[in-house]
Amino acid sequence: MRNVPGAWPLDPESRQALEEYIEWLGSSGAAGAEMVGDVDLRGAEVRGLDFTDLWLLGANMAGVDATGADFSRANLSGAILENGIFVGASFVRTEFTQARGVGAVFRDATFSAVQVVSSDFRGADFSRVSFKEAGLLKTDATGADFSGSWFGGEGACARFNDLIIDDCEFNGATGVIHGTASVRRRGSQHILSAELLEEYINTRGADVRVIG
Repeated sequence: MRNVPGAWPLDPESRQALEEYIEWLGSSGAAGAEMVGDVDLRGAEVRGLDFTDLWLLGANMAGVDATGADFSRANLSGAILENGIFVGASFVRTEFTQARGVGAVFRDATFSAVQVVSSDFRGADFSRVSFKEAGLLKTDATGADFSGSWFGGEGACARFNDLIIDDCEFNGATGVIHGTASVRRRGSQHILSAELLEEYINTRGADVRVIG
């Protein structure tokens, strides 16, 4: 993993926190400090950096370029990721509760065993993302792009629970989904059963199987 930012955060305190974290990484914890909490990383370019296991609750990464970064097992609950670039990033077992990722780009990322709960990912780009064993729960994904994504196999499938999928793209998506999603009809949200959800997604160019 790369451990030198291409650009530093604009916020002075957050820049210091990132500098100390880089030192902490380079010294295997002997110097510097682990980064925690609601740091403001706006303006940073943190491509390929190692953020594994960090608790970044409420962190602001709006517009940040974190291409190829590793957020595995991190807690990003309450984080602001709007319009950020996370292409090819790893979010294995990452937790998102009440996170805001409107317009964020996660193309080619890994979301295996991730937990996304009560979050806002409207218009996000999830194309070619692996959602093996992912949980997408009570989250608004209106207008998101799931084209080419894989939802895992039957023994390790993605779980949907009241995921809002109005105007989403699913062209080329494959795999198995367990659960339900909702779409707006006649002015109100309607829950789609497994059978109707499978039909809804596959008529948009996917080849998925949905189990109840």
